[in-house]
Amino acid sequence: MSTENMTGISPVRPSRTVLRIIAGVVLGIGAALTAGLLLAKYQNPRSETSEPPLGPPSELPAGMKDLASKYFKTWPAGQKPELVLIMSGEQHNYLQPCGCTRPLYGGLERRYNLIEAMRKEGLQTAAVDLGDLYYPARLTDQARLKFRVSMKALNLMKYDALAVGKQDFRYPLLDALAETVLNEKVSYRILAANLLDRENNFPAQDGGSMIGDVMVTRTNLKVGVVGTVGQSVAEDISKNDPSVKFGDNPKVLPAALQKLNDAHVRVLLYQGSYEEAKKIPESLPQFDVIVCLSVESEPPAQPTVVKNTQIIRVGHKGRNVGLLSFFKKGDKYEAHYDLVLLGEELETSKDQVETNPLVQLMENYAKEVKDKDFRGLVAKLAPQHPLQTRFPKNQVSFVGSEKCKDCHKADYAIWDKSRHSTAFSKLEESRKPSNRQFDPECVQCHTTGYGYRTGFVDEKKTEHLLNVGCESCHGPGSLHVADPKNVQFQLAMSPWKEKAGDRLPDPGVEKAIDLQTCQKCHDVDNDPYFKFPKFWPKVAHGKNVKK
Repeated sequence: MSTENMTGISPVRPSRTVLRIIAGVVLGIGAALTAGLLLAKYQNPRSETSEPPLGPPSELPAGMKDLASKYFKTWPAGQKPELVLIMSGEQHNYLQPCGCTRPLYGGLERRYNLIEAMRKEGLQTAAVDLGDLYYPARLTDQARLKFRVSMKALNLMKYDALAVGKQDFRYPLLDALAETVLNEKVSYRILAANLLDRENNFPAQDGGSMIGDVMVTRTNLKVGVVGTVGQSVAEDISKNDPSVKFGDNPKVLPAALQKLNDAHVRVLLYQGSYEEAKKIPESLPQFDVIVCLSVESEPPAQPTVVKNTQIIRVGHKGRNVGLLSFFKKGDKYEAHYDLVLLGEELETSKDQVETNPLVQLMENYAKEVKDKDFRGLVAKLAPQHPLQTRFPKNQVSFVGSEKCKDCHKADYAIWDKSRHSTAFSKLEESRKPSNRQFDPECVQCHTTGYGYRTGFVDEKKTEHLLNVGCESCHGPGSLHVADPKNVQFQLAMSPWKEKAGDRLPDPGVEKAIDLQTCQKCHDVDNDPYFKFPKFWPKVAHGKNVKK
């Protein structure tokens, strides 16, 4: 069936899509956020009369009804969308929730399961990503491995287009693409329309460049995608690597738009700020959708409308995906936007774990982390703990919680009954993926002193430093063990104290210990529900402490 017969649209580029938004935000079931309703009308520029009807609406498959009720609150009841545009970005190497606290959101596995559930029911999809998959970390080798895993995951999810941003260029980008795209066939086209000298700096094996400017999906309702880098991001990239240059978008984007004549919906993946993105429709109203960077980790539930262009932000670390779904309605398409928060209900069921390719990809990632001994590499490169730098003439080292037991019997007993005392075993328990006890990003919060000299190395060499012990908060204790009455050493191991006799909890002290010790592990990513006043009583210790 031809595009013209299906949509009533000429293969020649239709006139500007007219978009308007009806406000409304609904809190959906299962942590789905849904935003306002978009109405899109496509007109034939060669016809003086209105378009013929597109045909009767399609009926929503029975298997999709439960999914629609949970996540797609703006969909017309019982109607099947003709296309769902999936939008993601700014993943920042966040592959999956750590699992130590519930509920946590996001993760590649859950996104894959949501997309596959739609495709299984016959829904056509197009998927685009804004970029910034990469994020530098202390252990560069692991950060780069996570980027490569993300690229493979996008391929498994059959993405169509991927833009690149400041973080991706820090890999550096040429190495990243050579390792992930050059030798493999991938489903997506990498886009950066204003990147100069692409053919020479990012050459493809068969000529041309690994990086393009536009692409058009093969779906019945065609989506034309342009990827580009905004001025503010381009300046940051060039400052870090002067060899990377970018052209001016006011000159580049009109030429890119000319290549999208057959597209019914035009999308700009704009690696620039929201403020910059809002200015684009003033001079280039041809874009129907602009996906741009978000300052906030949590994005707004609704697009912003500027000159009939929808400006969308999807937030950070893959917690959410934006979904723009198109439905037949007379001589036009009605488009509905939903922002979906990826919750635990999208986890793979036990009977499908072994056949889920995304789960297996994560298992392979965890095995590679173990095989390459990233855990040991971090230990070898470990810097000094602040106490070790404060007393450079002393042999300051971690000694383990058992050394505290004789003098601090009551405190030790409280610790021994707490979850801190069994923290490492939680990594050894079976979960998706396995082998987390070999992942340095997990180990640092489930052992004592890991990441510092003389701290945890492995289960055999440093068995006394398994779990989260006294020194995880107080620092290496060898000086205090050797000279327990030394006030200087006592205060050094409890920096929130002003004098040796200070005890918890005092409001000012609570804040200090929370910031200095607790939030190193109980942070917004791994334990967003942590509140010091609530959890301190469970581990409260010290003479005359109020629980």
